[in-house]
Amino acid sequence: RAAYWAWLALYGAAVALLAAGPPRPIVQLTLTAFGLACIFTMVLTASAALAAAPFPGAPHAPGRHMAEVPLLLSPEGFARAFGTFVFSQMCQQGVPQLLEVMAAPRRQANAAFALGLSATFACYLALGLVCALFFGNATQDVVTLNWKDYTAERARASGFARAVSYLVRLFPVVSVTAAFPLNAVCLGDALHARLFGGGGSGAGG
Repeated sequence: RAAYWAWLALYGAAVALLAAGPPRPIVQLTLTAFGLACIFTMVLTASAALAAAPFPGAPHAPGRHMAEVPLLLSPEGFARAFGTFVFSQMCQQGVPQLLEVMAAPRRQANAAFALGLSATFACYLALGLVCALFFGNATQDVVTLNWKDYTAERARASGFARAVSYLVRLFPVVSVTAAFPLNAVCLGDALHARLFGGGGSGAGG
């Protein structure tokens, strides 16, 4: 428990430094790029492992590397994950402030939002599909924990494999923190409008 609170305090200090340090667009782009790198790493490593051998902790048919999972829609699984699907694509609460920051014509803004939602959908689909096929029923509630013992299909984990393991397990923290700059703009503008009237600054820097 002490370690938990220590890491939580360290994370809070890091977020505070980010808030008072570099301009928010730089923080946003850096953390988003890191998060995308984590997603691509998970997809690539899980795909490579799926091609090499079946996951030992998941049932699979003889002679096949894929785990025994329903390839078509599972109503029970979809119902349990529906809330996560909706929450992961929520962005409407920040649209007014983002439009002000973008200072782009409505048509271009619509295209930007459509592209962003399509990109996140493609990332989630690719990651979910490859993890379901490889880990099967052994998929952890937080899928990044499946990389805890990643060895790159070797008997012992190399330095590269350990780096990948830490990188992937850091992804949830990075993905949450990446939303901080946008949330800060939205919250700041909302508080400004509530306390002083009118619109907020909408400043992204």
